[in-house]
Amino acid sequence: MSCIKAGQDRRGGRDSHKWQVTRSMGPIYRTIRVMKNIDVYIKIEADLDESEHPQRFAEELCRILKRVYAVRKAEVQNLLEHTVE
Repeated sequence: MSCIKAGQDRRGGRDSHKWQVTRSMGPIYRTIRVMKNIDVYIKIEADLDESEHPQRFAEELCRILKRVYAVRKAEVQNLLEHTVE
């Protein structure tokens, strides 16, 4: 079995010129369309245990939105705690 030389594929033929050019150019990125940028305001009411911290809960929601839905930016504007009546 002979050694594979530069520019040769495993079957002994030459690599195509197209493959060599593409390989040397690096990754090719293509924009399909321009995406919209929107702001969505969500009101969430949640029942938490006494041991849970509202700020930590809100930050976890932001982390999940960023990770699962590919949200660019999520932040907590304010927290309102209501007493149980």
